[in-house]
Amino acid sequence: MTAEIAILNKSAVALAADSAVTIGRPPNAKIYNTVNKIFELSADAPVGVMVYGRLDFMGLPFETLIKQYRKELAEKTFPHVSEYCEDFRNFLMNKIPVPDLERTKNLALILNSHFYLANIELDKLVREDIEKR
Repeated sequence: MTAEIAILNKSAVALAADSAVTIGRPPNAKIYNTVNKIFELSADAPVGVMVYGRLDFMGLPFETLIKQYRKELAEKTFPHVSEYCEDFRNFLMNKIPVPDLERTKNLALILNSHFYLANIELDKLVREDIEKR
């Protein structure tokens, strides 16, 4: 589980995150304590990104994508953080070629998690119904 915190005041934001990541599922899960989860989004403006959960986008590491975006952004700056967010999102959607296989795998992961949660809820409802009888 990732722990992240942002502390804000009138003049600054401080970001902090743990460095642990779990790869795999028990009983074969491995924990590494050397992962970066905070990245500088712009070289010319004090804008950062914190990553949690999956550390990739369609099979590509966020660290690499953020570095690529930072290089493309160059000296361009925006007056609001929300504009960096929108520009980075557009960068991911329009400038990163994603193979069809990765799109399919990502969709399968999303559907699998939804079906898993739906199955848990259905099981819960069936058990409740059985207990009522």
